[in-house]
Amino acid sequence: MVELHKIGLLKLDLCEYCVLGKQTRVRFKATKHITKGILDYVHTNLWSPTKDLSLGGCHYFVTFFDDFSHNVWVYFMKQKSKVFEMFKL
Repeated sequence: MVELHKIGLLKLDLCEYCVLGKQTRVRFKATKHITKGILDYVHTNLWSPTKDLSLGGCHYFVTFFDDFSHNVWVYFMKQKSKVFEMFKL
């Protein structure tokens, strides 16, 4: 489209918000983390409402992944506000 604009075949009228919305993403720098023991580095994800209920009637679940041991814990919740309680377990 830019090439067509340059040769006059296309007129581009972009507002400021359109330009800002098309900004390119900046990559994160590659980092190296070394874990020396269990629970030194834990990844967590909260999975937002699923359209289908689980067998226990839950719409949400949270996962905890230990980087050292590669263990994964999954906790099902009926309310999103219970995440901190699951973390304390």
